[in-house]
Amino acid sequence: MRKKCVAIAITIVFLGISFIPTISQGTEKPWVPLSEYSAKKTNICHYIIPGPGFGLQSILWISWGNETQEPLVPGGAPQNVTLNVTYGTTLLTPVLGRIILLYYLVKHQYITVTLKIGEIPSWCTVSLSNSELQFPINLTKSSQHTTITVAVDEHAPAYCQFYVPINVSVETVRGPFGIFPFVNGYENIATFSFIPGYRPSIIVKPVSDYLNATPGNLSVLQINITNDGNARTIVFTDIVGSPPAGWVITMTSMVVLDVNMTAYAYIAVRPPNDFVGTEVITLSFTPCMADDPTQCGDPVYRTITVICEP
Repeated sequence: MRKKCVAIAITIVFLGISFIPTISQGTEKPWVPLSEYSAKKTNICHYIIPGPGFGLQSILWISWGNETQEPLVPGGAPQNVTLNVTYGTTLLTPVLGRIILLYYLVKHQYITVTLKIGEIPSWCTVSLSNSELQFPINLTKSSQHTTITVAVDEHAPAYCQFYVPINVSVETVRGPFGIFPFVNGYENIATFSFIPGYRPSIIVKPVSDYLNATPGNLSVLQINITNDGNARTIVFTDIVGSPPAGWVITMTSMVVLDVNMTAYAYIAVRPPNDFVGTEVITLSFTPCMADDPTQCGDPVYRTITVICEP
């Protein structure tokens, strides 16, 4: 009953004051400078929408750390980014604003900040640990945390920056009977940028695991190499296991492959003139990023059995 009387009284005052011309208060500070509020200056998005009207205006600060600077591993573990959301209100008109503020302090009413994920690439997944955060309506700023979890699959292009938009909104709160806006709403987009890392992946398929040869003669085997990674790749080849002295073995030293491209390497083998039997040759294939050869994956090994008959 008491709350109902307060609501009716405030409505009457509101109707009376709403007909009084509003005088701009040039000395009124609409918000506290960010330097006085947040000690964390890295990658800070500071959104304030000073909407027209009377009563109270929503103010929203959004900040996060350096987590977005680390490359995401394609097909690997997701990256978590802690998002610090701070909400408060400011007075648009000194007299009426304080009356409305008193009304909400009596009611202990909360306002909801809603976060929604915008459009993202098909090879990316994003989730929010909490998409709705509730804050008390008063002039004291308060903060809450939510976590954005971002992952990219194996098809994410290496070092191609992409963006994750998060729509942040506050619904307008209306007074008794839902007629007049007491707290102005807010809507904007916070944009986070991420970079997928390099995923070295190749498929190595010799035409055959066996190479038929004759003593003293040259035999050649074709090896198909496909770039199954997410960037242009150099594949370095090496002979890591070979028969005793007297054998002549040569091989294509490297191939350069675009994404999903297949190229061919060749191994040529000449057994000694007096050799008859079987020997094993072990080959390695190491994928490295073409634009940065210091980024390499694990070698892929293949074994070729040479069968030498007269």
